[in-house]
Amino acid sequence: MIRKLAVILVLMASVSTLSGCLVVTGAVVGGAVVGGLVHATSSDGNEVVLDTSYDTAYQVCRKEMIALGSIESEDYEQGILTGYVNSAFVEVELERTTGNAVRVEVSARRVGGLSPSPATAQRVAFGVVDRLEVARGPVLGGAEDGSVMSAPIDPTSVEPAEVGVR
Repeated sequence: MIRKLAVILVLMASVSTLSGCLVVTGAVVGGAVVGGLVHATSSDGNEVVLDTSYDTAYQVCRKEMIALGSIESEDYEQGILTGYVNSAFVEVELERTTGNAVRVEVSARRVGGLSPSPATAQRVAFGVVDRLEVARGPVLGGAEDGSVMSAPIDPTSVEPAEVGVR
């Protein structure tokens, strides 16, 4: 199982370099990869699909925005957070998708909205993924049946050690 997953991750990384996307891999939890595929959606935006509940995704995005800058407005029901990171106006939009997945789109613009800031959008998107990965905890092995286990941690209470553009 682990060998097959490793092969899949290598293939995903190979395909992502050809398509301009970046795979953010994390720990393996219950057979699913924690993390997401961060890719540019426009000159000022990045998108990632997270395998988590809407509430957890919203809280993780909120904590990341506060950690990197400030929040000016937020609407839980509409799934929108706006604020400033590195002097850029940042908008985070969350959308429930199929199953237990949430699409997160981050856009960032500088100079009164005239100039795209893709590095800032990327930093926020990676920070959200990093924060969720840290919250899920390290992979713990050793189960007699060979399954993978992880320690449950509240993702809204975790501060990643270092978050930045990769």
